[in-house]
Formats: sequence, C-alpha cells, structure tokens
Amino acid sequence: TSAVLSGSGVTVRKAFGSSSVNLYKDPITTLTITIESDNTQAIDNFNFTDVMPTSSAGDGTMTVKSITGNTCGGTASHDAPSLTITNGVLDAASATGSTPARCIISATVSYDKAGTYINTIPASDLNTYQYASATANIVVSDRLLEINKALTRAYMYQGDTNTVTLTLTNYATDFSVTNIDLKDDLNSMCVGATCPNAGMRIWGGGTISNTCGG
Repeated sequence: TSAVLSGSGVTVRKAFGSSSVNLYKDPITTLTITIESDNTQAIDNFNFTDVMPTSSAGDGTMTVKSITGNTCGGTASHDAPSLTITNGVLDAASATGSTPARCIISATVSYDKAGTYINTIPASDLNTYQYASATANIVVSDRLLEINKALTRAYMYQGDTNTVTLTLTNYATDFSVTNIDLKDDLNSMCVGATCPNAGMRIWGGGTISNTCGG
C-alpha cells in the first residue's frame, strides 16, 4: 500500500485485501482505491482509470471481476484489465482543510498465475489537481499443500503429556495430493541450553490418530 500527498492537496491510496494469498485458497481478493482532497473546492467531472498489472514474470494476469463499491459518483465501469470512473465527483474539504474530502472505489480482482503483482496508478491529475503515483503489491503463491502444527498445551513440565496435531490441507479442488512422506522429529522441539538432554517423546501408552492414509 502506498500514498503520496501532492502539492495540489490530492492523495491517491490503494491496497489489496491481503499482501499475500494462495492461488487455490484465495482465487480472488479486494482492491480498494481511496481518493482524498484537502481542497476547499469540489472536483467535478473527473475521469480516473486503474489498469491491472501482469505478474513480475510476465506470465500471470490480474482481472477485474466486478466493482463492488463506488462513492466517487459518476459512472463506474470495468473490463478485464481495468476499472474506470467517468465524470466522478469529489466533494470539497472542510473550510480549514483539516477534514479532507474522500471517496472510495472497491473492486474484486482475480489472478491466474502465481507471482508478484505490482499494481501502480501513474501520477496524473483530476481536472488539473495533480496527484502522485500510488502502488499496491500482492504476492500470489501456488502452494498446493499446507501443513500446520499445533499443541494442546502451551506450557509443559517434566512428566506432563501433550497432544501434537499435524493438519495437512490441499487447496487444489481438481486433484488429490498423493504419496506424501512426512516426518516430525519431536526431539528437536526442546533441545539446547534451555532444556539440555530433554526432548519430547511419544508416550508408550499413547495413541496415534491418522486420517491421512498411508
């Protein structure tokens, strides 16, 4: 997310709903553009366009799926690679300029490949009221399998028991992940100066529950 205040008192900010997403888990996200003005005169009939980027490797495409909100007036429209405000209106700020006028455009965007997408609105103007460029980045990963580890107890003393849970999640909806080999070395969880010659063990009377097959 970035924002730069220009000498004309107009600021453009933009942000994605998250700075990093998983292509399979989060195939869409929100893009929010905020336009502010410290000018005590309204800015009428302005046109504004934001063109979506490709991934840094050049093989991924970001697409505007829909415009979900617009308080900038005028007509909000979009095609696959861009969103546009035509004949927008930004109200006047307070007489002292202490409370800026603000309008917000929000859209749902998607991406078809993993990579880093750098979405930049170039410096331009709203009917001669200039603003600096604004940039928002999002990193899209295509990791299919995610492993999370949890303990039922955060603190333990010698002789205590605990339950270790490993959760494997496959984000792909069109195929299974098979032949998974996984090893969790419990001895490595507590070694060194803080607990010498110590480590966790699987209790002889304990049980292992497995829904992962194999």
